[in-house]
Amino acid sequence: LLSHSAGLNVSGYGWTPAGTRPTADELLRSAVDDAHTLRLVEAPGTRLSYSGGGFAIVERLVEEATQVPFPQAARARLFAPRGITASGYELTPTFAASLATPQRKQARPWTPSSTA
Repeated sequence: LLSHSAGLNVSGYGWTPAGTRPTADELLRSAVDDAHTLRLVEAPGTRLSYSGGGFAIVERLVEEATQVPFPQAARARLFAPRGITASGYELTPTFAASLATPQRKQARPWTPSSTA
């Protein structure tokens, strides 16, 4: 699932404000637009193709096993025990403020919520 060869679609969402991207459960239940509905598009193991689909499935498995949202589970079980404080799965205002400011070709700053 995590080797990008599971045959799943959904390439990813990039940086989005906390709580605005579809949850793993929504992806699996077809609760979002068709382009972001997780589905098998190729036979597993036949081709390497970047896909966040496998990660969405693993996120959902972690949520089921821990009974907490994935970002909280990752923070509690992965980051905090290792003393990692500047990583996470949500773009909070505090985390966004610490990011470098990349520039667009048009010489204007890119912001995490930009889509163009």
